[in-house]
Amino acid sequence: MDWAEEEFETLELGDALLNRRAVLLVERLSQTTGSSIPGACKNRSETIAAYGFLGNEEISWDVMSAHWDATQKRITQHSVVLCSQDTTKLAFNGQQTQGLGPLNYEAQRGLLLHPTYASCPPARAPGRHERLDVGQSVQTRQRHTQR
Repeated sequence: MDWAEEEFETLELGDALLNRRAVLLVERLSQTTGSSIPGACKNRSETIAAYGFLGNEEISWDVMSAHWDATQKRITQHSVVLCSQDTTKLAFNGQQTQGLGPLNYEAQRGLLLHPTYASCPPARAPGRHERLDVGQSVQTRQRHTQR
């Protein structure tokens, strides 16, 4: 079982084909972060299936409940979890889309996205403290021992 199947193991959309399509779409999009849907899919039929899935009015945000459940389960396995939140404005000016609200002013229509990223700090041995020097990449960080 790969990570996406495990992550969405409890997904129940009422149709095994929809469940498999959701998992495949998650796999494809995660393998090519930042790509368009056609760029992430392996062929035309996958692309058409992805758009069909996303356009299916029976599919709602509930599709994410399996991921949220898996995340919550992982969080309980750690004593410290950092949850970083960011706000992004998604503007849809000039598009006929229902359900949008004003952003900075009434004419600017869109929605606010508030993603939250959960992460665990690295484990530390007693007596050791890690410091990340400003300007230094995470991959080349230096570890300093407190004496």
